[in-house]
Formats: sequence, C-alpha cells, structure tokens
Amino acid sequence: MISSGTQIIGTTRSQIDGNSVHWVSLTIRNNEDTKTLFIGNSSVTIENGLPIDKTSTQTFEIPPGESLYMVSDSGTHSVSWLRIEHD
Repeated sequence: MISSGTQIIGTTRSQIDGNSVHWVSLTIRNNEDTKTLFIGNSSVTIENGLPIDKTSTQTFEIPPGESLYMVSDSGTHSVSWLRIEHD
C-alpha cells in the first residue's frame, strides 16, 4: 500500500503516520526553508533527534511495529511524507 500526506509539526513531538505490521519505506521532506526538523523515537527532542535540514528529503526503512516521530525547532512546520508498505 502507498500513502502520502502533509503534516504541520510544532515543538511537541508527533508520530509520523502510525505504525505497521510490515516493513515500511518512509520518505520525509522538510518543506520549510528556515526550520530544521528532527526525527527519532517516541522520546525525540531537538537535542537528541536526527536533523533533517531545510528543504531536504530523507528515506527510512521502518521495521514492523516501530514508528518514527518528529519535532520542529519552531512551530507551524510543514512536513510531507510518502509511505510504501511492504508485505
């Protein structure tokens, strides 16, 4: 299954598109040109997250039952994602 969307992220962490019982390829695009996005587990912060630079795209392979979370260094941060679920 392929799905996509856009989320507005703030300074409170938010889960990216739930979790799955299958492997998932998840591509994330930081749509902002002045803000940094941070990716990690359910405890992600701007101090411990993996930074996704301004207007950058990154793809992650997510194992079954796991989820990615994101948080911004500033409010009203636009993020787009594309999710491909593998059977």
